[in-house]
Amino acid sequence: MNSELHEGRRARQKERFSNYGLDNFSDAEALELLLYYAVPRRDTNELAHRLLKRFGSFSAVLEADALALSSCEGMGEAAASFITLVREINRRYLKSEKQGAVFLGESVKAGEFCKNLFSYESEEKAYLLTLSPDMKLIRSVFLGGGTSFFVDFPVREIVSYALNDKAAGVILCHNHLTGSALPSQEDENATLKIASALSTLDIILCDHIIVSEDRFVSMRGLGMIK
Repeated sequence: MNSELHEGRRARQKERFSNYGLDNFSDAEALELLLYYAVPRRDTNELAHRLLKRFGSFSAVLEADALALSSCEGMGEAAASFITLVREINRRYLKSEKQGAVFLGESVKAGEFCKNLFSYESEEKAYLLTLSPDMKLIRSVFLGGGTSFFVDFPVREIVSYALNDKAAGVILCHNHLTGSALPSQEDENATLKIASALSTLDIILCDHIIVSEDRFVSMRGLGMIK
């Protein structure tokens, strides 16, 4: 596609997005549009199809790391970094948009919030959610990552964050990469240890949410937290 035709297509696609949003765009067209802002003055339609073929789906392209993206023909380091930045910006938005306002006193609401924390995640990580007396989120705190089998929960840090936030309660959450959101024995042991440490300070461990892909399990819902 020559530069004049390509510029015309860019203008039409941008106008289409401005008027109608992304709902009527195919995955290839949406990715093509995104790449306009990372690959100036070049046809990105073929590149979008190449990326989808290489990684298998739109979500897999966004989840790919910068090194894998930059190895695809037509993708430079800048474009690869832009794609990963879009992913990280979206993750930051999902984590921060409702802090200080969202009610997490119900397992379903807490689980849906926690699912957003692990969007695009490719390794196991853990977060602490500190809660006000009316069970609204004060803030989410990244606690760290672990192996694919178990995340190590730092008890002293959890207690310190809860005290600093003057939290009435907290929710733990972490993700599993195995496809099952059911808690392991290590998860159960760590949860009981943390609940015991918090109870001495009159802080409630309200729940421990485990996320796997688009599913979550509440340990309180399973009767593992009293």
